[in-house]
Amino acid sequence: MSTPSPTHPVEGPLWTLGELHARAEAVLAAQEISPESGRVRAVPDERTLRYYTTIGLLATPALLKGRKAYYSRLHLAQIVAIKRLQALGMSLAQVQRELAGATPAELQSMAMLPEDLPEPAPAPAPAAREFWQEEAAAPGPRRFAPAMGTWAELAPGVVILLPPGTAIPAPALHALSRAALPLAAELRRQGLNPQADPFGGTHD
Repeated sequence: MSTPSPTHPVEGPLWTLGELHARAEAVLAAQEISPESGRVRAVPDERTLRYYTTIGLLATPALLKGRKAYYSRLHLAQIVAIKRLQALGMSLAQVQRELAGATPAELQSMAMLPEDLPEPAPAPAPAAREFWQEEAAAPGPRRFAPAMGTWAELAPGVVILLPPGTAIPAPALHALSRAALPLAAELRRQGLNPQADPFGGTHD
């Protein structure tokens, strides 16, 4: 079992990278901070935050527990400070120079984080599907029927749909009707098609 390994002094709550991203999104939205350049993300995603760490813009995780990394308020201040400077039109290289050597207190001041942080927006619930949009789970391979085509009644209540433009000669139709007799009989046994025999007579 791994032991939590603090990488630097930790104060306050800790968050996973995803939770840190959500916190940053909430703070940036509350402070209405948005970079002028359309090429710069308003809120850095998790991949961007990892990149910030590799180039030294974002401190290493506050705590490592196994393969899990946890981040603190200091990291949140760094992200907000980065976005504040980018909102002034600074490039990432200029932001790096501006923040180089900044103390935690200076970062907190630059980010202007409130004592009580805004809560992240709840994750949107998956859109509910109407019941007629639900697909029934059926065993075996899924079968598709053509939406249009040539209909042929093989027996009363027993119809097949062939590809559009299919011509059915009379002998072929007669042979198909004969072949459909077992199906028609089974449908009658199941009470699904109590129809007369197409070739004469009725069946109960």
